[in-house]
Amino acid sequence: MPYLEGVLWRPFDSGYCLIDYTVGTTNDYAQPPSVTLKYKQGDCEDQAILAYAMITYYHKYIYRKN
Repeated sequence: MPYLEGVLWRPFDSGYCLIDYTVGTTNDYAQPPSVTLKYKQGDCEDQAILAYAMITYYHKYIYRKN
């Protein structure tokens, strides 16, 4: 999985301009629950993170326990 490893920004007008970057790779990463729901797939860690997020949401917004 590619990701931006080193990013160099320089101020430009009222914002910033990307000057340089390096791309790193990783074989494993934990995807957010929204990605697991969108693509309907993920490894065991992704499924566990999704389950935790769903249980937390249920307790906070449905069951009203913190």
